[in-house]
Amino acid sequence: MTSAVANFTSFIEWLNNLYIPYFIAWGYERLPEEHSGGDVDICVYPSCYMAVAEELARRGYSSAKCPAYSEAHKHEQFAQSGSYSLDIFSSFCFPFMGKIMVLNVNSERIFRVGRIRWKEFWVSSPIAETLFTALRIVGGRKDENCMERIKKHLI
Repeated sequence: MTSAVANFTSFIEWLNNLYIPYFIAWGYERLPEEHSGGDVDICVYPSCYMAVAEELARRGYSSAKCPAYSEAHKHEQFAQSGSYSLDIFSSFCFPFMGKIMVLNVNSERIFRVGRIRWKEFWVSSPIAETLFTALRIVGGRKDENCMERIKKHLI
């Protein structure tokens, strides 16, 4: 097991053991051994966000805040050498016409319909994954995997 896999698995176990509501938004199929992008996108229940951010800092991760970071939209990229980068957010945002737009959706509703259990992880439900992926497309993502992910839920 690589250190990246061990660090990621340990972090997920921490989330699960503390019953912190989260879901991996996309690209989870090969986790924990591999992930499909430059980072792992994890949506965290807003009231738990600060505890998660503090835990990642305690584990040695450095962070960079989203330009739209606010009390209502907590979103940071966490990185540590030898570990997967983790993109932690409490609400969805996307670039649009040179600005970062925040999609203000009721967080309780997102977590009620937004996650399902997969292996030892909570991952996005088809509804949440489709929304997250559509926002990536609106934001300019040209990755063909985006359309494939939407098609798998709509067909």
